[in-house]
Amino acid sequence: MLDKSIVEGNSSAKAQELVMKVFAVFGLINYPLFFILEDVVLNTEFWFRIVAVFLCLGLFCVLKFKNQKIKVFYWFCTVTYCLPFFTTLFFSILF
Repeated sequence: MLDKSIVEGNSSAKAQELVMKVFAVFGLINYPLFFILEDVVLNTEFWFRIVAVFLCLGLFCVLKFKNQKIKVFYWFCTVTYCLPFFTTLFFSILF
């Protein structure tokens, strides 16, 4: 199910890496910022946010690897953890 252009290292792989970097920057700013703005009490949400921050931070490190399969696998793991969990969390808080 991996995108062949990413695995083979075509020029669109560079565009994919740019998307990964933008998401990592977004995650590094978004997840701690909203925790600070909402509440400073250490609860379970804090630990989920810390894991998300470290996954986004690790994304920068993984992007330096030459192996495209590792990059894509780590990217999918990061997005799979960060996006659905926090979207569900925010909707449950709002409604």
